Amino acid sequence: MQFPRTLSACVCIAASLLLAACHSMPEQSASLPAAGVVTLDSLAVPVSADENRAVSFTNKRSAFYYTQTHRNDHPEHAFFRGFNIAGRRIFSDYRLTVAGTALDPQTATVIVRPDALIRTYPQGITEALRLFDGQDVVEVEVRGAKGDVTLQLSGDTVTHVQSGPGTDAYTATQAGDSSAVDHTIVTELYPNVQASIEGALVNFTDASGYLVHADNETWMDARREPDKISYSPRSTRANDIQALWYEQLRAGAEFAAALGDSESATRWTAAADRLRSQFAHDFMDPATGRMADQLDARDVPNLQVRPNALFSLQLLDQPDDAARAARQAWEALVYPWGVATLDQRDPGFHPYHVAPEHYHKDAAYHNGAVWPWLNGIAIQRMIELGQVDLAWRLFTNTNEISLTRGVVGGSPENLDAYPHPGESVPRLTGTYLQGWSNAEQLRVWYQGFLGIQPDLEQGVTRLAPRLPKAFGDVEFNSTGTHSSPPPATLSWSSKRSTA
Repeated sequence: MQFPRTLSACVCIAASLLLAACHSMPEQSASLPAAGVVTLDSLAVPVSADENRAVSFTNKRSAFYYTQTHRNDHPEHAFFRGFNIAGRRIFSDYRLTVAGTALDPQTATVIVRPDALIRTYPQGITEALRLFDGQDVVEVEVRGAKGDVTLQLSGDTVTHVQSGPGTDAYTATQAGDSSAVDHTIVTELYPNVQASIEGALVNFTDASGYLVHADNETWMDARREPDKISYSPRSTRANDIQALWYEQLRAGAEFAAALGDSESATRWTAAADRLRSQFAHDFMDPATGRMADQLDARDVPNLQVRPNALFSLQLLDQPDDAARAARQAWEALVYPWGVATLDQRDPGFHPYHVAPEHYHKDAAYHNGAVWPWLNGIAIQRMIELGQVDLAWRLFTNTNEISLTRGVVGGSPENLDAYPHPGESVPRLTGTYLQGWSNAEQLRVWYQGFLGIQPDLEQGVTRLAPRLPKAFGDVEFNSTGTHSSPPPATLSWSSKRSTA
């Protein structure tokens, strides 16, 4: 069987290492047409009854609504249908009746906008479903109806209790507390930060200052039942755990310094510096330039190629070491549709996430399955290494999946690494709409390509755009306030900037 090649990149060693653009993905046009006025209607995606795609909205707080455009029949995801707040189901569905006749979504013409699901029925009636930012409210708007309109909620947690003129009252037995308290003040967080760091230093660090853990205590946490053996054992010191520990120590030192705890700030900074000074010696293989995914209890490095190395490049002192590690991860793991969890040349590689005739899906979960959330760190590293156009191609491919497959406008949890025999694209698997998949795509758009870097402590926003050739120019507008500089406009292109 001929398997697809991963996105590959060439390397050129001079003063530094640069990754060359690959040819496994379709080329982008050199320039895009001038942008017109963008409206919600211009962003609408039509969905046919045969496609019957998933739709999910959030209020950007703790509530979400999931449904399908025409019928809720997905074998896994239909369980999540309806309005949910803080993990609790409020209601599962609703039915609209006009003049005594129920509207059937399967007969509707459907478009999905960023703000609403809009169904237009053969009778000329239009139904629009939307949520509102920061509010635990679902709006169902009906236009063009001739006759009385009623809306009936359904679900095993909702009970109809009263009807009145134009109003129906329901109770939900599992409704959560919709109030939210924002505890972000450093002085409130600091006791927990201090306890976490000090507890780790005393109980969970080794003689080199590395944070130790069990072999399933990383994000690659799938275990076999019933013996709880890890499907992706990562021994006692995984590279990404050390990167997280390093960043925790640095962030904790900043908290301590802000509150005048200079003794803790000094000790935690020294612990972070010590870890970083050891990392390259212990994790980098000089013969191959490969970063070890983990060290075992005997300090033996495991040289499997996994995406975790991309999270750990800041622990390397030498830019050439970081570039080599990034190149190896990109060549081995990045497909046109995303970043896989294990090198396809590894004997433990599983090309399909869901293949029950061969193995349990958790065996492939972190041993080959693609995770779109990993696209974010892969794109970030390519941008940092000057390979903006290469990064842009993976970014636009991810957008294409969100627009044409699965839940409308969102990214799933997983994909297969390879298409199944006879199929041209890999199947979407796992959770239909994964928060960190979407968050990482947004993060690299704003922080990576647009280069928007807010520094709340200093009260400034730094702009350092890294624009692909296909993108054109970008314009930033600052409105200004009574306590900030006057309004300003900054235009930026890949060739010049003007203020």
